[in-house]
Amino acid sequence: MAILLVPISTGWMSMKRCMALCFGVMLAVMSGAASAQDLAPADAPRLDAVAATGAAMYRLDQAAATATDLAQAQRAFRRDKRVRGWITEDLGSAVAVYFLDDAGQAIYRVDVPDSDEVSGALQVMDTPLVLDGALAAAVQARASALAALESADDFGGCSRQHNTVVLPVDGHPGRFHVYILPGTTRHHVVPIGGSYRVEVDNGQVIAQRPYTRSCIELQNPPGNVAMMITHLLDDTPTEVHVFWSLWAGTPLMVSTEAGAWRVENGQVTLLHEQ
Repeated sequence: MAILLVPISTGWMSMKRCMALCFGVMLAVMSGAASAQDLAPADAPRLDAVAATGAAMYRLDQAAATATDLAQAQRAFRRDKRVRGWITEDLGSAVAVYFLDDAGQAIYRVDVPDSDEVSGALQVMDTPLVLDGALAAAVQARASALAALESADDFGGCSRQHNTVVLPVDGHPGRFHVYILPGTTRHHVVPIGGSYRVEVDNGQVIAQRPYTRSCIELQNPPGNVAMMITHLLDDTPTEVHVFWSLWAGTPLMVSTEAGAWRVENGQVTLLHEQ
């Protein structure tokens, strides 16, 4: 029998859970993993929603990163002390990224296409643009979420910098999920610890949750086959696991009370039930 040795980076987990998750991976390699729909049909719609949300988060975050790189190439932008963050707008085949001032007004804009086309030029607003409608509501939701977390006792402060992704909640006009994601400049470290979601309804925070209990970071060196983490806050992987797997470009093995899971290419697969 051939033995395959692969590099897998892990977060903190008990030996029992690590062995269970590795066993699940072995089963998947030997016999092929069953889909989540096959093994847990009741969870299939929820997992589809998790995958879709994680992919949407990644798309908007990448657009913001692309726009930021383009903007930072301009000396005037780098020296502009007014910039206080950004908000994104889904244009269908592209994402508009608005850079905001203290008042939540747009002072720069970059349109980032979904295709491999070159992003549009940095647009400079002669006067700050007052956003309206859904964009204004998203800006308010972002501000409310950041203010709530800054005053929260359980906000770990795992990173000095945080990126935000704001998504509307389907079927609830004026309600948004604001994801607070740790920032990093280290290419081979995945700062999943400190990821939060804040739910805001018409400017008021109505719920918030962390996705980890510590400032855990996953190592993702070149040639890494997979990352591994224990998740005790949910029975299944979440949209945050999908996001960070896409961000890292590496499969993420997740051990929960319900079983062992693989998150890869924006999909969630159940490897082994507990």
